[in-house]
Amino acid sequence: MWSHDGVVAISIGLAVVAHHTGGRHICIVPNEESRSEYMEAMRKLGHPADVIVGRPKEVIGGLEGVDLAVVDCRRNDFDRLLRAARLGQRGAILICKNVAAADFRWRSVLCVGEGW
Repeated sequence: MWSHDGVVAISIGLAVVAHHTGGRHICIVPNEESRSEYMEAMRKLGHPADVIVGRPKEVIGGLEGVDLAVVDCRRNDFDRLLRAARLGQRGAILICKNVAAADFRWRSVLCVGEGW
């Protein structure tokens, strides 16, 4: 999830990974203004991406075979976003940015017995 005036550093890394692995780089944005700004920033850097406007939980739940997901832990629903992701058959890498290490526990995010 990226929003207006957001930093694209992580997105550049994801675009490079997608290029080298043959994967698809998708960014979820909240509105058309953010979509236009994000696409322009990535175009200037030479790293195009698929950009989807929508609610993150609904969008990520509609994607199949997620191999890598980056979620901002400052979002109140970050744990629900990770649980909504339909992960790839061979597993996935889940990255939580902006984490308060003392407060974060993977066990509270991942639901054992619900497909994880």
